Amino acid sequence: MEYEPLLVGILFPFFEGFVLVKKAGKCDFVNKVGEAIIQPAFNEAGNFSEGLALVNKQSRWGFIISDGQIVIPCSFDHAYAFRRGLARVRQQDTLFYIDPTGWAYVD
Repeated sequence: MEYEPLLVGILFPFFEGFVLVKKAGKCDFVNKVGEAIIQPAFNEAGNFSEGLALVNKQSRWGFIISDGQIVIPCSFDHAYAFRRGLARVRQQDTLFYIDPTGWAYVD
């Protein structure tokens, strides 16, 4: 698989065995042997953290696991990576935390 020339020179570092790359304006993750784990389908993405990666599809944020499966639907206005078992998310004007199953913890 070929990636956009600009990004080949400035790839992000590997996180949890994957590097975030872009192809044709869409994000993908590649493992250390160069295999893509998903078809580029996300507008934006974040690195893997605690087994989950932040992804953006149609201006909404959610999370995938290492095989590319969406495990927390892209339903948030904004989201941050998981840290210590929780991720901070925003839906409309409400900020709250979710766990890796998507269960919400409101402040």
